[in-house]
Amino acid sequence: MAQLPHYPITILQAISRAMTPLNETLNEQTRLAGVRLLVNGAPVTAEWLPLHPGDELIVTLQWEALVGIPRDYTMFVHLLAGDGALLAQHDSAPLWGTRPTTTWQPGEMLLDRHVLTLPTDAPPMAVRLLAGLYDSQTIERQLFANGQDAVLLAVGALDGR
Repeated sequence: MAQLPHYPITILQAISRAMTPLNETLNEQTRLAGVRLLVNGAPVTAEWLPLHPGDELIVTLQWEALVGIPRDYTMFVHLLAGDGALLAQHDSAPLWGTRPTTTWQPGEMLLDRHVLTLPTDAPPMAVRLLAGLYDSQTIERQLFANGQDAVLLAVGALDGR
């Protein structure tokens, strides 16, 4: 397996400060603590997501392990149209498959990056950005403390309306 870079804690703290704070607990096992959004490399706020066809949306999620996690989960980030149609998605095991949730240690914070490329032919529309986890074996989405199977990260518009 490839050797992963080790970043000094100060770099991780700086990235954490750039996050929009969240506090979404999942199955009393993990917590989605924050999100950072970039559109074509430029930071945007989670309050409004201005998008255009062909844009690259980078979503960095900050997760905290609350306990040892006995199952492997797949992370997902989905960009949905107002009618619920899927426009773009990125699903993967944590940290691009290098850190299965079964390896997370209690109290550990992890940054998980997802890159979505918007369709070049998408018409103007309202959009929602969602994230969550599903069981890697059963594909069953896991529920957050509020009973939902995904967290709303941002709303916005495609074509910058």
